[in-house]
Amino acid sequence: MPVMMVNLLFQPAPRRCLLLGLGGGDLVRYLHHQLPSCNITAVELDAGMVDISKHYFALPEANNIQLVVDDAGHFIAASKRPVDTLLVDIYSHNGMPTLLLEDDFYRHCYRVLTREGVMVINLLINHGQELHTLLRKIRQQFQQLTLCLTVTGYKNVIVVAFCQPPSTLDRAGLMQRAAELSPRFGLSFEALVENLFRTNPLAGGELFF
Repeated sequence: MPVMMVNLLFQPAPRRCLLLGLGGGDLVRYLHHQLPSCNITAVELDAGMVDISKHYFALPEANNIQLVVDDAGHFIAASKRPVDTLLVDIYSHNGMPTLLLEDDFYRHCYRVLTREGVMVINLLINHGQELHTLLRKIRQQFQQLTLCLTVTGYKNVIVVAFCQPPSTLDRAGLMQRAAELSPRFGLSFEALVENLFRTNPLAGGELFF
């Protein structure tokens, strides 16, 4: 899901990334290919999914990639190594796991990030009140520094949470950065900028928290 890489618009050279939820390993493969010097840790509860990703989805094996079979909540609560980027994409067969409704989870997410860290979380939203509740929990921990993106054709909402305000929030500045990043990373960052300005409130032509 390209929109999960929106963090690169604000943080194009993370040195350490933590992924909660492996899925088929798409994000790990992309990060490893585009940021070969980045240290990547991916946490997945289902050991069978890790095996499938390795054997059928060409999940790379490299010294800078660590795969951990663990509960995401347990792992992040015990984690002491700071990361620049935190990508959260976890779901159960029954839908959204209760972990994403826990205040402590977002407190630990904030704690493990560096001073300029960014969290991107994929939320499958069933109704407006659910989004309001989740946003309130995330914003409480991240000093209200959040932006949202929609995913065309899906109920997903992507939330970007910052430990401190980004240096650039105006359209011209972000579009200039997007034009530089798109050929480098093989994604349309211009489309992500348009998504941000379409989805979030504005003040004086800038994105507003």
